[in-house]
Amino acid sequence: MARRAHEHRDPTAPLPTWAATSWAGLIAGGVFGLVDGLVAIFVEPEALPSLGNAALATVSLVGLYVPPALLAALLVRLHLGRRVAARGAGPSPWRRDPEAVAALVAGGLHLAGRGALGALLAAIVPQQFARAVYGNLALGLALAAAGWLLVQLRDWIEPPLRRAARWLGPLASPGRMGLLLGLLGLIGVWIVAASVPELRRALGLGPLLAGTLGTPLALGAGALALPRVRRGPAALAWLVALAIFLGCGFAYGLRYGHRPLVENRSGFGRWALGGAQAAFDWDRDGSSRLFGGGDCDDFDAAVHPGAWDAPGDGVDADCLAGDSNPAVLELGDGAFGRRSRRLPRLRFLVITIDALRPDRLGRAGHPRELTPNIDALAEHGSWFADVTASSSRSIRSIPGFWSGFPPSQIVYGTGFQWPRLEDANEMVPELLRDADYDTSAVVGTTYFTRARGFFQGWEHVFQGPEYQPDPRLVTDRALLELERLAKGERPWILWVHLFNVHRPHRHAERRFGDTLRDTYAAVVVRADELVGRLLAELEAQGERERTAVIVASDHGEALGEHGVEGHATTLYDVETRSTLVIDVPGLPTREVLSPVGLIDVAPTLMNLAGVRPSRSMPARSLLPLMRGERQETGRRSLISELLPDGRFAFDQKALREGDYRLIWSVRSGAFQLFDIASDPGELNDLIDARPEVAERMRGRLVSWAALANAGDRREQIVRDARLEAIPDEMDVRLDARVPGLRIHGFDIASRDVRLGGTIEVTFYLEATRRMAKNYMIDLVFEDPRGRQLPEAFEGVHVPVHGLHPTTEWEPGELIRDEIEIIVPPDLPAPVELEASFGVREGDQYRLPFKMGSDGTRVFLHPVGTLDVRP
Repeated sequence: MARRAHEHRDPTAPLPTWAATSWAGLIAGGVFGLVDGLVAIFVEPEALPSLGNAALATVSLVGLYVPPALLAALLVRLHLGRRVAARGAGPSPWRRDPEAVAALVAGGLHLAGRGALGALLAAIVPQQFARAVYGNLALGLALAAAGWLLVQLRDWIEPPLRRAARWLGPLASPGRMGLLLGLLGLIGVWIVAASVPELRRALGLGPLLAGTLGTPLALGAGALALPRVRRGPAALAWLVALAIFLGCGFAYGLRYGHRPLVENRSGFGRWALGGAQAAFDWDRDGSSRLFGGGDCDDFDAAVHPGAWDAPGDGVDADCLAGDSNPAVLELGDGAFGRRSRRLPRLRFLVITIDALRPDRLGRAGHPRELTPNIDALAEHGSWFADVTASSSRSIRSIPGFWSGFPPSQIVYGTGFQWPRLEDANEMVPELLRDADYDTSAVVGTTYFTRARGFFQGWEHVFQGPEYQPDPRLVTDRALLELERLAKGERPWILWVHLFNVHRPHRHAERRFGDTLRDTYAAVVVRADELVGRLLAELEAQGERERTAVIVASDHGEALGEHGVEGHATTLYDVETRSTLVIDVPGLPTREVLSPVGLIDVAPTLMNLAGVRPSRSMPARSLLPLMRGERQETGRRSLISELLPDGRFAFDQKALREGDYRLIWSVRSGAFQLFDIASDPGELNDLIDARPEVAERMRGRLVSWAALANAGDRREQIVRDARLEAIPDEMDVRLDARVPGLRIHGFDIASRDVRLGGTIEVTFYLEATRRMAKNYMIDLVFEDPRGRQLPEAFEGVHVPVHGLHPTTEWEPGELIRDEIEIIVPPDLPAPVELEASFGVREGDQYRLPFKMGSDGTRVFLHPVGTLDVRP
């Protein structure tokens, strides 16, 4: 009789108290933070952190998750309503309660239906109206009607669910049903993740683990706590949550060792931290005083980490101590070595292999015989065992390779995705061309076609024929060019850039298996075979005895280390360590263990060719090391950088001195210190363990960065992009909106362009409120006849050349966002293209769209047509 009374309790029973709901949310957030802390600690078993850093990271995650979890609990209490909450609030979630199970399942279906139907309506309704204000009004009415309908459906399905629940036996309890549904959801997610590796890589192991494990555990903990908190002030729960949150906010930046766990290895820590920093960024300069933002004046937008710090003005604009020290990289004439008069006027064959890791070479001790040709060249010439690239991104590293300067000392224009190289730079091929060398480049990709000025000094340039073509086609073209050069009378330099080792490994043979490391090994084998073909042709042409051969990689490649696959996103050693072999006729075989920079290749080529730079450079010729005349003492500084641009907004710098490497994430203000002699995998962060080393290197790196860039480049560009008012006249006037951002319209300089020309577009944008999301503006081109367009022919970018993310905008700020898109030379022409634009948050479009008959997305806002002619 007692059981029947329990099963048919009064549906008008009171809701759980605000205190009970608040404490349940507090506990749920704490549990989720603990789970995500465990994920951050154990997601990389080979890189277990110290106990102190693990504890600090876990406490920080708890502090970040508690307030939003508490708020979500209160919103759920309001949303589910009296019936569901009352029936779900039994004395114990483990007692049999069919009515509570039915009510909770119906409520869950109701919430899921609201989310799915809301997304569908948001994609369909607004596009039926020309103006966004009418579309948003219609969407609001549609959502209200849909909500009322779903409430009726919930009431309709609940009785049959209640009858079905009575047949479930012991499963007819909220606790057991919740665990079952959580287990089924966990299994389903992992089945999908195992079946679709691309999805697993896109989501990341950390978010998958944290989401599938933390969510059901957090909800279960909250459900267990809910009926046990009978009374007590809700305000106390809020005070506890606020104390934890603000305590973590003030303490987060006091130490550094735990920060990579939160920002790189946790499931959702980086997004939670970004939201917390944005919420407390009072001057909207991208940095806050709390949560490790490092902003020492949060009411002055010109003062923040990464700002240009003018020396001698009495203002610590970058919020980091340290005297200005431009001599971190000592400038000189290239430190040329003695060049034997018996050396002939050398020819140069320079082979660069994009993303080739040096540890995959047999010469470096790799157990598989992947690179016999490069190994043989290293046994005959000089093998450099410790080479640091100036960037982990090709567009920044290769110009340093040819100029002898790190990225921030190279003069770049404001190209929005592929920064333009200005004529003020002096490149090795220019010097050799002026010295009567025949300069020729064969580049196995179209990636660099959109980088203006990239090939200055090269008389003959052959690219493509596509983003990642069959490497044999590239080598065949290089062999023809080598044959032409060998028959000429002039000395020459031939640069061959192989792109097959770069992801996505389209031409990988399944020699070893299907994992990423297996396919990487396969493409390395193919690249080595192509190097062998080039060396054989050089021998056949009789040029071997008077040709210096250089084989190098522009940077390394991450194969899962630090949770990263690929390159251009971090400056860990695995991404910046380069391959370098130099074989010069007449010089002895040598293994060089001293740390050198990839930029040192530029003065080495000048040294061997007998030409001189017109200005001082930080790079040094490697010829003395190849002769055994000089060994570095380990005191030399080597700089690596990731500079932001329109597509890649990463902003990081690294300093190598001796065995230590310091990595600085400029926007977040975080530092990491590694001893790569004892810790080559950079798994043990010493930033807090060796404060004297960290402070010395931090001062040198920050003060150098303050003077490395020419003037206040970022601040000046952003200042020039700000508008007093939106222009009265523009080509296309709109009123398109996403949360926080309004697109007024845009101008297009020309709708009639030629291959290799530029499409110049200016967007006029406004911040309607502070934004916690980094939006990207995207301009997309389509051939109405369905022909495939070249890859990367689009205009997706972070506004203002990547230098002014939307999270930094003030409410009411007006921005002129200018981009130039280069029309690929391999575009099928003549052609009339349809252009349209959207707004992205990551890979998700936030402006409404409709699906075309062929399944493609047709955006709400068409730009018009473009005529492209040869």
